[in-house]
Amino acid sequence: MMQEAIYSVLSNSSEVSDICGSRIYPKRIPQGATVPSIVYTINDITPIQSLNGESGLDAGTVEIVCWAKNYSTAHELASAVRSAFVAAGIAVLTENMQDVEDEETHNFGVLMIMNAWSDSDVGNIPVSFKGRPFSFEIADWILENDYYILLRHYLGSLNPLVLVRDSEDEVKTHKVEIVDSNTVKIWVPSQPDLRFNGSVSVAKT
Repeated sequence: MMQEAIYSVLSNSSEVSDICGSRIYPKRIPQGATVPSIVYTINDITPIQSLNGESGLDAGTVEIVCWAKNYSTAHELASAVRSAFVAAGIAVLTENMQDVEDEETHNFGVLMIMNAWSDSDVGNIPVSFKGRPFSFEIADWILENDYYILLRHYLGSLNPLVLVRDSEDEVKTHKVEIVDSNTVKIWVPSQPDLRFNGSVSVAKT
């Protein structure tokens, strides 16, 4: 589940725990708790459908704030959080990291917003979910009558589950071409031009 996946990534990272220990909380910091600490909020969860119904994957938008009494520690914690998700391969940063401040405590914070993926515990859960989501920009699309993104996933599957998301956190459905067992192309029309900034992940079912 998404909640368990987010907490597991953060709590199992030695780099994160070296800074904030076990102070990882959903929604808000409990009264009386200290910093450095991490607060995570799951803003939405979208079940991903496959041709056979539930794919076994959920996609969601996760907001994470790293809090500390001094500015540098807040940023060190944010860097550790980002590294933990990169290593786990279940999330990709979709917006710039932003400085925030708690008006009551004057603690410093770093806000991050991520697209995340996790097993849903419903349907046929993929055998493997390969690495970090691949991010792309408008300039990455290749024109060949229509536009496509070429992704080499190295899963060795002719029937992969492909998840495409745009920068607005909406799940996108586009034509997906299986080039071979390790490569897919994601197509969008050139007339009108439907290219977008986004990310794609591939799972072996």
